[in-house]
Amino acid sequence: MHHYFIRRIFKRKPFQIALATGMLLSLFYLIADIYPNRFYGGSPYTRWIESFTGSEVPHLLFKFMPIIAAMAAADIYASDKKAGFFDHIYLKRKKISYFANLYGYNFILGGVIFIAPLLLNIYGCFMLLPNHQPDLVVTTNEAVPLLNSTTLFPELYYAHPFLHMLMYIGIAFFSAGMFATIALAVGMFLKQSFVIFLTAYIIDYLWNYVIPDDVENVLSYYPTLFSKQITSPVLSWQIMVGVLCVGTALATIGYIFGVRKNVIK
Repeated sequence: MHHYFIRRIFKRKPFQIALATGMLLSLFYLIADIYPNRFYGGSPYTRWIESFTGSEVPHLLFKFMPIIAAMAAADIYASDKKAGFFDHIYLKRKKISYFANLYGYNFILGGVIFIAPLLLNIYGCFMLLPNHQPDLVVTTNEAVPLLNSTTLFPELYYAHPFLHMLMYIGIAFFSAGMFATIALAVGMFLKQSFVIFLTAYIIDYLWNYVIPDDVENVLSYYPTLFSKQITSPVLSWQIMVGVLCVGTALATIGYIFGVRKNVIK
């Protein structure tokens, strides 16, 4: 079953298109923003695609995070059912293994497909920019405050900036995995791949509309915002963990319900 999912997912056009889209956005940012301005200050920690930038490319990449993550594997069950392959799985009594593996691969590859462009961008920034650690006094234009900070754990940002980058890679991974799980749960009830991919984006849009930022404390509840290292709202790690856990848990419950309703008799 593992061999089937690995081979199937990596050969899928939606997976390849989503990966190529993220990689091209990451490369375009390096070519259009980092390379022309490489002699005008900054370092990989302050200029990579999740950090300080006036470019619209990072905004586009994170705006489409739900779709990119969903395109990894969220529509596999709908495709298998339409092609008649699931009937073969059903007759062989491997349906529990099928759905357990589908859930795991969808979450993991939904995260991997999104962080791959981020890792490429980090590599490119280290190749083009000097490796200077951010300093609260020296780099005043690119400094983040220690209180009411626009990044999580600002002390770590200054003390160990590379670990801080990796931490945000992990946050982006889990955020993308959550969106992939949401799309997978929806995919248990829909047949069209395009619609399945869009549902994660639509849910994220409605999420942002229904749950506004805390204006008084300027707190953000949006995964596509708190997955970026530097953002405009003040951030809270408690809110971040709560949103990711609740979102993933609800999507998982929806997936289990869909499996029981449509498959498990």
